[in-house]
Amino acid sequence: TPVPQWHRGQKRWLLRGEPGQSVRVTIQVSNGHVTVAAVPGIGGSNAAAALGTFLMRAESRLGPTRHGYHISGSFTGGAYDEMEADSQQPGVFRYRGVMGNTGQETFSIAMDADNGLIYYPETSGSYPGESIVRGPEPIGQDRVFSLLALTPNAEFEIVLNLNAVDRRKVVDVKWLTERADLDSMKAAAYNYILQSGMHA
Repeated sequence: TPVPQWHRGQKRWLLRGEPGQSVRVTIQVSNGHVTVAAVPGIGGSNAAAALGTFLMRAESRLGPTRHGYHISGSFTGGAYDEMEADSQQPGVFRYRGVMGNTGQETFSIAMDADNGLIYYPETSGSYPGESIVRGPEPIGQDRVFSLLALTPNAEFEIVLNLNAVDRRKVVDVKWLTERADLDSMKAAAYNYILQSGMHA
Protein backbone atom coordinates (compact mmCIF):
# COMPACT_ATOMS: atom_id res chain seq x y z
CA THR A 1 0.00 0.00 0.00
CA PRO A 2 1.46 3.41 -0.89
CA VAL A 3 2.76 5.28 2.12
CA PRO A 4 0.81 8.50 2.90
CA GLN A 5 2.87 11.65 3.29
CA TRP A 6 2.27 11.84 7.06
CA HIS A 7 3.99 8.52 7.69
CA ARG A 8 7.32 8.57 9.44
CA GLY A 9 10.17 6.12 9.78
CA GLN A 10 12.04 4.07 7.23
CA LYS A 11 9.16 3.04 4.94
CA ARG A 12 10.29 2.55 1.36
CA TRP A 13 9.69 0.32 -1.63
CA LEU A 14 12.44 -2.04 -2.74
CA LEU A 15 13.07 -2.68 -6.44
CA ARG A 16 15.31 -5.45 -7.76
CA GLY A 17 16.80 -5.59 -11.24
CA GLU A 18 19.95 -5.86 -13.34
CA PRO A 19 22.87 -3.45 -12.87
CA GLY A 20 22.39 -0.51 -15.22
CA GLN A 21 18.75 -1.31 -15.87
CA SER A 22 16.54 1.75 -16.10
CA VAL A 23 13.20 1.85 -14.34
CA ARG A 24 10.14 4.01 -14.93
CA VAL A 25 8.15 4.85 -11.82
CA THR A 26 4.65 6.27 -12.13
CA ILE A 27 2.16 7.60 -9.61
CA GLN A 28 -1.49 8.08 -10.46
CA VAL A 29 -4.07 9.84 -8.29
CA SER A 30 -7.74 9.58 -9.20
CA ASN A 31 -10.53 10.62 -6.81
CA GLY A 32 -8.32 9.97 -3.82
CA HIS A 33 -7.19 6.55 -5.08
CA VAL A 34 -3.41 6.29 -5.44
CA THR A 35 -1.55 3.81 -7.66
CA VAL A 36 2.24 3.55 -7.70
CA ALA A 37 3.95 1.33 -10.29
CA ALA A 38 7.46 0.58 -11.49
CA VAL A 39 8.20 -1.03 -14.86
CA PRO A 40 11.51 -1.80 -16.56
CA GLY A 41 12.73 0.90 -18.90
CA ILE A 42 15.17 0.64 -21.81
CA GLY A 43 18.50 -0.89 -20.82
CA GLY A 44 19.78 -4.19 -19.52
CA SER A 45 19.99 -7.43 -21.50
CA ASN A 46 16.43 -8.50 -20.70
CA ALA A 47 14.81 -5.08 -21.01
CA ALA A 48 12.95 -5.83 -24.23
CA ALA A 49 11.47 -9.02 -22.87
CA ALA A 50 10.57 -7.32 -19.62
CA LEU A 51 8.70 -4.39 -21.12
CA GLY A 52 5.20 -4.24 -19.73
CA THR A 53 6.16 -6.32 -16.69
CA PHE A 54 5.63 -4.67 -13.33
CA LEU A 55 8.60 -4.69 -10.99
CA MET A 56 6.29 -3.30 -8.35
CA ARG A 57 2.68 -2.16 -8.24
CA ALA A 58 0.76 -0.94 -5.20
CA GLU A 59 -2.62 0.66 -4.69
CA SER A 60 -4.08 2.56 -1.79
CA ARG A 61 -7.08 1.15 0.01
CA LEU A 62 -10.36 2.98 -0.05
CA GLY A 63 -12.84 3.50 2.75
CA PRO A 64 -12.41 2.90 6.48
CA THR A 65 -9.88 0.07 5.97
CA ARG A 66 -7.41 2.29 4.10
CA HIS A 67 -5.31 2.07 7.27
CA GLY A 68 -4.58 -0.94 9.39
CA TYR A 69 -4.51 -0.71 13.18
CA HIS A 70 -2.16 -2.86 15.22
CA ILE A 71 -1.87 -3.57 18.91
CA SER A 72 1.36 -4.15 20.80
CA GLY A 73 1.46 -5.17 24.42
CA SER A 74 2.66 -7.50 27.11
CA PHE A 75 0.22 -10.12 25.79
CA THR A 76 1.69 -9.96 22.26
CA GLY A 77 5.31 -10.20 23.39
CA GLY A 78 5.87 -6.64 22.18
CA ALA A 79 5.10 -7.57 18.57
CA TYR A 80 2.35 -5.91 16.53
CA ASP A 81 -0.85 -7.89 15.97
CA GLU A 82 -3.39 -6.49 13.53
CA MET A 83 -6.82 -5.58 14.86
CA GLU A 84 -9.89 -6.81 13.00
CA ALA A 85 -12.11 -4.28 11.24
CA ASP A 86 -15.76 -4.47 12.29
CA SER A 87 -17.74 -5.20 9.11
CA GLN A 88 -20.91 -3.77 10.65
CA GLN A 89 -19.39 -0.59 12.09
CA PRO A 90 -16.95 1.28 9.80
CA GLY A 91 -14.18 2.90 11.79
CA VAL A 92 -14.30 0.30 14.57
CA PHE A 93 -11.50 -2.24 15.08
CA ARG A 94 -11.35 -5.12 17.57
CA TYR A 95 -8.74 -7.38 19.15
CA ARG A 96 -9.30 -10.34 21.48
CA GLY A 97 -6.77 -11.47 24.03
CA VAL A 98 -6.26 -13.38 27.27
CA MET A 99 -4.88 -12.15 30.58
CA GLY A 100 -1.76 -13.75 31.97
CA ASN A 101 -1.15 -14.91 35.53
CA THR A 102 0.18 -11.56 36.79
CA GLY A 103 -3.26 -9.95 36.65
CA GLN A 104 -1.99 -6.95 34.68
CA GLU A 105 -1.36 -6.34 30.98
CA THR A 106 -0.29 -3.19 29.13
CA PHE A 107 -0.68 -2.14 25.50
CA SER A 108 -0.78 0.65 22.92
CA ILE A 109 -2.22 0.87 19.40
CA ALA A 110 -0.42 1.97 16.24
CA MET A 111 -1.76 2.99 12.84
CA ASP A 112 -0.20 0.77 10.16
CA ALA A 113 2.16 -0.73 12.79
CA ASP A 114 4.12 2.54 12.70
CA ASN A 115 5.92 3.50 15.91
CA GLY A 116 5.47 7.14 14.95
CA LEU A 117 1.67 6.85 14.83
CA ILE A 118 0.61 5.67 18.28
CA TYR A 119 -2.73 6.02 20.06
CA TYR A 120 -2.09 6.36 23.80
CA PRO A 121 -3.78 7.55 27.03
CA GLU A 122 -3.23 11.10 28.21
CA THR A 123 -2.52 9.63 31.64
CA SER A 124 -0.09 6.76 31.29
CA GLY A 125 -1.20 3.43 32.73
CA SER A 126 -4.89 4.35 32.53
CA TYR A 127 -7.61 1.75 32.18
CA PRO A 128 -9.21 1.88 28.68
CA GLY A 129 -12.19 4.22 28.58
CA GLU A 130 -11.05 6.36 31.52
CA SER A 131 -8.43 8.68 30.02
CA ILE A 132 -8.53 10.95 26.97
CA VAL A 133 -6.90 9.19 24.01
CA ARG A 134 -4.18 11.12 22.17
CA GLY A 135 -2.54 10.47 18.80
CA PRO A 136 -1.68 9.11 16.43
CA GLU A 137 1.81 10.51 17.04
CA PRO A 138 5.25 9.48 18.39
CA ILE A 139 5.38 8.77 22.13
CA GLY A 140 7.60 7.34 24.82
CA GLN A 141 7.40 3.67 25.71
CA ASP A 142 5.79 4.42 29.08
CA ARG A 143 2.54 5.80 27.58
CA VAL A 144 0.42 2.65 27.69
CA PHE A 145 -3.05 1.47 28.63
CA SER A 146 -3.36 -1.00 31.50
CA LEU A 147 -5.72 -3.93 31.98
CA LEU A 148 -6.35 -5.43 35.41
CA ALA A 149 -8.05 -8.71 36.31
CA LEU A 150 -7.97 -10.99 39.32
CA THR A 151 -8.94 -14.08 37.35
CA PRO A 152 -6.09 -15.70 35.39
CA ASN A 153 -6.85 -16.30 31.71
CA ALA A 154 -9.74 -13.81 31.72
CA GLU A 155 -10.67 -13.04 28.11
CA PHE A 156 -11.04 -9.49 26.85
CA GLU A 157 -11.76 -7.55 23.68
CA ILE A 158 -10.04 -4.22 23.04
CA VAL A 159 -12.07 -1.85 20.87
CA LEU A 160 -10.69 1.05 18.84
CA ASN A 161 -13.56 3.33 17.86
CA LEU A 162 -12.42 6.15 15.60
CA ASN A 163 -15.97 7.55 15.56
CA ALA A 164 -16.23 8.03 19.34
CA VAL A 165 -17.37 11.52 20.31
CA ASP A 166 -16.03 11.04 23.83
CA ARG A 167 -12.25 10.89 23.36
CA ARG A 168 -11.99 8.65 26.42
CA LYS A 169 -13.94 5.98 24.53
CA VAL A 170 -11.70 5.91 21.44
CA VAL A 171 -9.96 2.95 23.11
CA ASP A 172 -12.13 0.79 25.35
CA VAL A 173 -12.29 -2.79 26.60
CA LYS A 174 -15.04 -5.39 26.90
CA TRP A 175 -14.62 -8.39 29.16
CA LEU A 176 -15.74 -11.63 27.57
CA THR A 177 -15.33 -13.59 30.80
CA GLU A 178 -15.38 -12.53 34.45
CA ARG A 179 -12.46 -10.36 35.58
CA ALA A 180 -12.80 -11.67 39.12
CA ASP A 181 -14.54 -14.56 40.86
CA LEU A 182 -15.06 -15.33 44.55
CA ASP A 183 -11.93 -17.46 44.85
CA SER A 184 -9.72 -14.86 43.17
CA MET A 185 -11.13 -12.07 45.37
CA LYS A 186 -10.46 -14.14 48.50
CA ALA A 187 -6.92 -14.81 47.35
CA ALA A 188 -6.34 -11.12 46.58
CA ALA A 189 -7.68 -10.08 50.00
CA TYR A 190 -5.53 -12.70 51.74
CA ASN A 191 -2.39 -11.56 49.91
CA TYR A 192 -3.14 -7.92 50.72
CA ILE A 193 -3.58 -8.67 54.42
CA LEU A 194 -0.43 -10.78 54.43
CA GLN A 195 1.65 -8.09 52.74
CA SER A 196 0.22 -5.38 55.00
CA GLY A 197 1.20 -7.40 58.04
CA MET A 198 4.73 -7.88 56.71
CA HIS A 199 5.18 -4.12 56.32
CA ALA A 200 3.53 -3.17 59.63
